[in-house]
Amino acid sequence: MNNNNNKNKNKNKKCCIYARCSSPRQEDFLLHTQLQIDDCKKMAKHRKLEVKDIFMDNKHAVKPNSRPNFEIMLKRIKSGEFDFVICDTLDRLFCNDSDSIKLCRLFRQGSLRPIITTEGEFSPSCDTFPLCPSKKSAKCNIE
Repeated sequence: MNNNNNKNKNKNKKCCIYARCSSPRQEDFLLHTQLQIDDCKKMAKHRKLEVKDIFMDNKHAVKPNSRPNFEIMLKRIKSGEFDFVICDTLDRLFCNDSDSIKLCRLFRQGSLRPIITTEGEFSPSCDTFPLCPSKKSAKCNIE
């Protein structure tokens, strides 16, 4: 019964999909990102979310500002174009402290709703916000 409430609650909501693969080989990038996108489309359909755009990056994201399409996605989230972000796993989004803090700001400002992944919905309080994959969580002190 709770699943039906979530489906109805999400009806006509807009989402975007984010996929990332850090392989330097183009054929690996295309295969892995397409698999991620296919999984994300299934999740969107299951939750009755309308996919408005798909963002892909082919970069190791350890360094801040190394993902141009991630940056474009953040700007469009801030402008209100999407209600949700869907990604295969959280590590596709949370790759370095700087990018994690940018996402935390969007949550605090109310521009971003839960992130949907194959692992479930993620709604951080920003008190324990995931940062780099090497860290479990960290305090997100942002004003």
